[in-house]
Amino acid sequence: MDRVFDRIRGYTLIELMISVLIISIGVLGVVTLQSVSLRGNNGAYLKTQATFIAGDIIARMMANPDGVEAGAYTSISSSSPPLDPDCISTGCSPDQLASQDIREWSHYFSNVLGTANYRATLPDASGTVVATGDVYVVTVRSATF
Repeated sequence: MDRVFDRIRGYTLIELMISVLIISIGVLGVVTLQSVSLRGNNGAYLKTQATFIAGDIIARMMANPDGVEAGAYTSISSSSPPLDPDCISTGCSPDQLASQDIREWSHYFSNVLGTANYRATLPDASGTVVATGDVYVVTVRSATF
């Protein structure tokens, strides 16, 4: 009779070990799925930010048609923003407003305004605006997406 109970206890231990193995594989799958989901969400967030940043310079250009007509937005690079035109309090000309727009837009990529504890909206990114005739191409590039 003791032998029968010993065999039953052995089967129970094996069943328990198999159950733990199956649960471990399931948990590992859920953790992997969560990791992939977080990476995908972060990529989508960064692409949304890039779209917002591109739309921001386009909106600034639409608000300053005289600056666009004068060619102030024809070749922009976020890596070389203009100096502060310092015209906000006195009133800006279309060219000065374009310089201010470009400077503020460049702040998405680097700390051109000298903000304390600055953190770029898009890490390792750059932006350009290039005009070919009446067509303006806005490009936002990032190494992270």
